Amino acid sequence: MKNRSLLRFNLFIASIALALVPSTKSYSFYEWKQEENEKNAMQDDIHSSLLFGDVYYGNGRVSTSKIINQTTVRSKTQNRDYNRALTKSEKKDLRYIINTLSRESLVKIGTENSSLTKAGERINNIHPLRFLLTVFSDEELKAGVHGIRNRAVPWIWDKFLKGLTDSLKLEASRKNMLTAYVEDLSRNLELSPSLLYPIVDSEKWNELVETLIEIVPRKTDPNRYNM
Repeated sequence: MKNRSLLRFNLFIASIALALVPSTKSYSFYEWKQEENEKNAMQDDIHSSLLFGDVYYGNGRVSTSKIINQTTVRSKTQNRDYNRALTKSEKKDLRYIINTLSRESLVKIGTENSSLTKAGERINNIHPLRFLLTVFSDEELKAGVHGIRNRAVPWIWDKFLKGLTDSLKLEASRKNMLTAYVEDLSRNLELSPSLLYPIVDSEKWNELVETLIEIVPRKTDPNRYNM
């Protein structure tokens, strides 16, 4: 009897020891860090929202009222190509989203929620740096971003910015934030690459957006598109 009790105790201890043994899969620090970044970015991609849980700049999110999984989210944002120019319909959707969020009343934004969500889903394959290039190369869109940021209700800007910075974070975790992209963005916006390199390298995405808002000049009458 005593031997049986001892055997059960030893088996119990052995089961605990096995549970504490680390995984046999070995990682380099870089591989481990990359996997952690991808997991964190994916969680942000799923859980963070831009407006009313749905409206966003293309994070691969779908309506939060739907059941989604990581595979679905990842497939909707794969292969974002910085060098791919926006289509006419994507530009139209982008203009609609920014103009609505910057100009319309909260009631109007609420009634447009479904249309805004669908427009966001249609542009979710735009690379975030291409998104920024498109916005800050267009006087009306540039003014629209200023308008969203300066609204009396700051949560609209906060959520818009979160959607955009989450997208930047996701592409950085995929090693899809190349030096050549930053150079092209800088050249087209008539900025020095040395201004943006440190910000992108340190992944200070909020600072990147704020810098573009403050530095990129308005080429036409600054009051033309006042929001």
